[in-house]
Amino acid sequence: MQTISRAILTYYFYGMKFFLRSVLVVLIAASISAFVIPGKLRKAFEALEVYNYFEAKELFYKSLKNDSVPASYGLSVIYSRSDNPFTNIDSAHKFINVAERNFNLIDSTIFSEYALFGLDSSALADQISVVDSLGFSRAKRARTVQSWNAFISDFDDPIRRIAAVRIRDSLAFSQALKVDSAYEYLQFYKEYPNSRQSYESLKLYHLRLFQEFTEEGTIEVFRAFLLKYPESPYRSVAQEKVYFLQTADGEVDSYLRFITENPDNSFVNDAWARIYVKEVKQVNPESIARFTLKYPDYPFMEDLKREFDLAVTRYYPITNGEKWGFADESGKKVIDFRFEWIEGFSDGFAQVGVENGVAYIDKSGKIINIEAFDDGYAFTNGFAIVEKDGFYGIINREGEYLVTPEYDDIGEYSEGLFYAEKGSLFGFFNEKADLIIPFQFSDATSFNVGMAVVSDSTGKKALIDKSGLLRTDFVFDWIEPFSTSELPTRFKLEGNYGLINREGQIINDTVYAGLGAFGDGLVMVVSESSYGYLNALGDTIIPFRYDFKEKALKESIFQSGFAKVFQKDKVGIIDTTGAKVFPAIFEDIGRFEGKLIPIKKRGKWGYADLDVNLAIPYNYSSAQNFRDTTAIVSLKGKFGLIDTLGNPIISPVFTNLERLDSLLIARNDSTWGLLELSGDTLLPFEYVKIDVLDKHVIRLERLKGGFEYFNFRSMKFIWREESE
Repeated sequence: MQTISRAILTYYFYGMKFFLRSVLVVLIAASISAFVIPGKLRKAFEALEVYNYFEAKELFYKSLKNDSVPASYGLSVIYSRSDNPFTNIDSAHKFINVAERNFNLIDSTIFSEYALFGLDSSALADQISVVDSLGFSRAKRARTVQSWNAFISDFDDPIRRIAAVRIRDSLAFSQALKVDSAYEYLQFYKEYPNSRQSYESLKLYHLRLFQEFTEEGTIEVFRAFLLKYPESPYRSVAQEKVYFLQTADGEVDSYLRFITENPDNSFVNDAWARIYVKEVKQVNPESIARFTLKYPDYPFMEDLKREFDLAVTRYYPITNGEKWGFADESGKKVIDFRFEWIEGFSDGFAQVGVENGVAYIDKSGKIINIEAFDDGYAFTNGFAIVEKDGFYGIINREGEYLVTPEYDDIGEYSEGLFYAEKGSLFGFFNEKADLIIPFQFSDATSFNVGMAVVSDSTGKKALIDKSGLLRTDFVFDWIEPFSTSELPTRFKLEGNYGLINREGQIINDTVYAGLGAFGDGLVMVVSESSYGYLNALGDTIIPFRYDFKEKALKESIFQSGFAKVFQKDKVGIIDTTGAKVFPAIFEDIGRFEGKLIPIKKRGKWGYADLDVNLAIPYNYSSAQNFRDTTAIVSLKGKFGLIDTLGNPIISPVFTNLERLDSLLIARNDSTWGLLELSGDTLLPFEYVKIDVLDKHVIRLERLKGGFEYFNFRSMKFIWREESE
């Protein structure tokens, strides 16, 4: 627009200049009227002077042969003026071009003669400008690409040509935009490659080509586009469409098929990443190792090795007194002190306190979530439940919302489903956040072995499968979630207990006064005041011959083929056939394992061998099972250590004693220390608390403040909090 404005000013300037020169010509002509100028040319200019265009035109045409420059000039003036019937811009343009072309061929001796007519180089330039201005105005009035092309082709004014080209290009591009097709944009680009709009037209060409070619939106058309236009800037978009269409169901097999069928697709790596997330539900060494063996073509084996190394590396919380970080098992600080608080790692991630709430970090220390949460739970199976503004949602291992916080409660991911509560109703959705079972229950549990327990509005319980189909009616007061697919589970109905299988069938249609838990395939059942054992089919395997006591529900469970049973006021041991192993002659018996079994008589504990012979006398207030050749016993509230002969290794002087591998955690009144099995002090009694963190490390809180980590396998301190 600014260029056009300048052009208008230029036209105005040259127009005024022409007007003044015309006046000058008239004055010169008047001043030389006394001169005698021979020939038709003089008469032609005299006629032009008095606007006798008919005579002037005729005389100028007759003078063209001998005086082509002044005659052509004169004719151009006539044709360029609008006050005569001969106005014709093309003719004006033609004759001024002749005058200009021949002007430099004129003999210098006659320049002065032409000057008498007002014709010199300046006048010639002015007339050229007038004609160009007229041509520009004509093209402007026509407002067509063709009119501007004609001006650009025929007229030489550089300033006006620049303006004309820009106007022509803009007009042509507007026409292409109106049609809005790949063909039109390409034609514009080819015809006007140097235009300001050429780059935009090329972009639009590629866009519309992609849109027109793939309008059907099928995998086939996107693949065909990739084959036909491999250099298209929309190649990645087409690849993405193929990727998402082929893997829309989110199944591992679909991702594998995509990788096989589209090896050059730029989303192959993303497909592998999705497979990894789906296969490695928990980030631990075992899961990563299984994945490596199952997918040897996984392209990020180096990353997998690093992740494996991180997974097997144990991390422990450390502090500088103000902020918290992590050290590894060697005591090296691996995550800097930058958090308000921290929890331990679970499934490869840890919760940490940040300035505005709760966040999650991986073992590199990177915060994975975009926004902080009000609260959250540990990662399990690749997901974590988070709380925001009083509502619960779910994030995945990328820190992305799988489910935005909009629920009153969410259960842990189990067997492909989460339960959720919304508006006092419970339903289930999958890991894609698709609602699988509508919100219709007043309560629900997570799925176990394909079954979940749900409640109706009255609180009665029923079983449903993963399709939401009811396997029982809502009649039960309580149903215990299934633990295995082979065994039935327990229920309570009108004050009595029974067994129900996964088909929703009550075993034997019989109910009992009480039921224990299954152990070794047998369950303890109570009928009136006695109890026996049933198998998973409800068959009585061991008759109801034992005397029921409330503690029998927990203590009479089979473990490793043996169970403690009560007869009258005595305790014995039976095997899974019901045969007596230890007769019911004891007040109590410890776990039936090892070669020496803790037994109690007359309020004291001793040990019997497997033949029920007294091996160690009844000397102790309590007795634990032997581990290897030592056992912890107590006497008058104090704990010590004995060998298999009953000889004291450590006298009973401690208020607590716990076995830790080949060591002992001991409490002496209010302080704790670490002992060797010989009784020698390994760590002095200067701790207020000792916690076992894992199979390698204990955490010790010092009496004087601060804490430290000790690796009881390597017998080394790996980190100490510095005291003030």
